[in-house]
Amino acid sequence: MAEFDDALAVVWDAVAPAVPGGTGVARGHLGEGWLIGHAANGGGLMALATSTASEVLAGVGHRDPLTRRAHFLSAAVPGPVDLDVEVLRVGRGMSTASLRVVQAGEEGPIERVRVTGTFSTVDRTEPAHRAPEPPSMPDPESCVPARRDSSPVASAIVMLDRLDVRVDPATIGFAVGRPSQRGVIRAWLRMRDGREPDAALLPYAVDALLQSLGRYDRLI
Repeated sequence: MAEFDDALAVVWDAVAPAVPGGTGVARGHLGEGWLIGHAANGGGLMALATSTASEVLAGVGHRDPLTRRAHFLSAAVPGPVDLDVEVLRVGRGMSTASLRVVQAGEEGPIERVRVTGTFSTVDRTEPAHRAPEPPSMPDPESCVPARRDSSPVASAIVMLDRLDVRVDPATIGFAVGRPSQRGVIRAWLRMRDGREPDAALLPYAVDALLQSLGRYDRLI
């Protein structure tokens, strides 16, 4: 099992039935390998919540996430988490669920993030591509790697050990005091253990890329 799949694993205390109003509780664990500083990466939390809701709605054939919205309420830390699931709607083509990620605190449970998502069944044989073409970039070997050994600040971004991030040199001028004034950053991102990208990985990959590069002015 890939590291990321292990991070998404949950054990159900009470499985949520895939019916409107159905609720359930699952338990997961936030490992220290996915931290930025002291806090767990938000993309990882979104991925965990999305994967758990997907597991519930797979019961009505709606495993694939179409949309998701996350509200981050407090910083999550390594350790156990409870995932409280509520099925909001079950339809013929789409279903919606809400999920709360909660950790124990000194004065009681603390909600870390609340995610609402709509799920469906994606026909993978005939995908509908409505996004622009991928940007033109140099190959990964010609780009600048983001590494933990770049600086003392970068050493605290533990999740860089799980990632292979290569930044387009044309968009990294801000890190060396020559900002382009264009507000554009481009980079390649993949998991170091070779895990293939899929819908479960998407929220983590997007957030992790932004988090890594958001601190890149201190990485070089």
